[in-house]
Amino acid sequence: MTTPTGATLLVTLAQRFGPLPGGTLWASGRARERRFAELPNLLRAFLVEEETSIAGRPMVILEATVDDATGEALGTVLERLREAGALDAWCLPGPGVRPAGRGAASDLDPSKVAAVSAAVFGEGVTLGVRLVECTRPELQRHTIEVATPYGAIPVKVGVHAGRVVSSKPEHDACVAAARRAGVSQAAVTDAARTAAPRIGAAWER
Repeated sequence: MTTPTGATLLVTLAQRFGPLPGGTLWASGRARERRFAELPNLLRAFLVEEETSIAGRPMVILEATVDDATGEALGTVLERLREAGALDAWCLPGPGVRPAGRGAASDLDPSKVAAVSAAVFGEGVTLGVRLVECTRPELQRHTIEVATPYGAIPVKVGVHAGRVVSSKPEHDACVAAARRAGVSQAAVTDAARTAAPRIGAAWER
């Protein structure tokens, strides 16, 4: 139950649902339109300066115990999980009455839980899943293109506190460029690393 104003605020301003971010609270306010006997009817807003440390964004880890499934079937399950919105998916051996696998799709945005759960159940490899709420601290990530003798190569750059902490050429792009030029993939990767931002350097777009 909401008002047109409340609905408008939700669909235009809200990006996700979850707890308040860690940080400094500078101001708060509230608005109320109509009184109800049993329900609170108000909109409360907080002005928060978020911490730049490791608060992280809300995430959900989905786990499932998988039994009586072949390696091929598990591969299909992991592919389905990624297609449904899992940022990563893997399978680990786990204990059981007989050898079993514990499949986990990690780092889900909370809005993807229903779709990823449906993907697991749709493959018929488990009777239930476990959901663990957590947070995921992240580096600032940027993808840039660097010039090499073999053409432009995209490079993923990780930045923390204004400094470059990781710099990795895209593997598939290096392979494609190597095939076009008739050289080894290692040669293209080395050229891209030479042209990429240096580890420890100040980040400048």
